[in-house]
Amino acid sequence: MPGWAPGLLLGSRGADELAFADQRIVPDVLAGLGHPFRFPELRAALEHELGAEDQPTAIQRT
Repeated sequence: MPGWAPGLLLGSRGADELAFADQRIVPDVLAGLGHPFRFPELRAALEHELGAEDQPTAIQRT
């Protein structure tokens, strides 16, 4: 997305606080309850969503 788009939608302060801010989100409550995350790392989740992950032979796309 172009850098000016969040400012257009959110205003400059909203863009600074929401779109351009660094965010580290940790699901402490779910992790504390032992929730099994299918993709605990971002790279694996993105590979899955973008279709770049290795798939077992039985379900590979043709």
